[in-house]
Amino acid sequence: MGIGVSSLKSAGRVLDTIARAAESEDSPAVQENIETLRQLYPFLTVESDRKALEKYRGKLKELKEQGAGQEITSILERRIAKLQAIVDKKIEMKTQFMTKLREYSDNAIGAEALFMRAEFVNEVYEELKEHAAGSGEDGDDKGKNRRYSGQAETAETEASKEKTDERAPPG
Repeated sequence: MGIGVSSLKSAGRVLDTIARAAESEDSPAVQENIETLRQLYPFLTVESDRKALEKYRGKLKELKEQGAGQEITSILERRIAKLQAIVDKKIEMKTQFMTKLREYSDNAIGAEALFMRAEFVNEVYEELKEHAAGSGEDGDDKGKNRRYSGQAETAETEASKEKTDERAPPG
């Protein structure tokens, strides 16, 4: 059981580290591994896309003031629209990513809480003993092994109450 608890704690720490890194480009975890994170999760940063949008919008305004032709301005307008769609999609993906990270983290915390209960090892031992003594050959345990799922959900709920429900920051 110690290995399981240790693994769950490690998984929770890894997920929390990734979540912190995803929430802020200024975090030390991001600064140390910025290129790797950008390659693995290109949706985590939209700063360069936003700068390009600003540049394109400025250039479009300048071209219109100079009386540039419709063909040139429409090309730039289409490029701006495409880039804005990319930024919007990246923000959506980042939000989904953060939601999943929080879910995984909460699950790890809930499982850790279940495994850390003092009576957990004895209960597992008793269930295994009962199962080995005569559970039937068809594998149907009549739901006996499902009794922990409610306890895990309770632990997950308590763990998620401790965390905030803040959304991923745009960009």
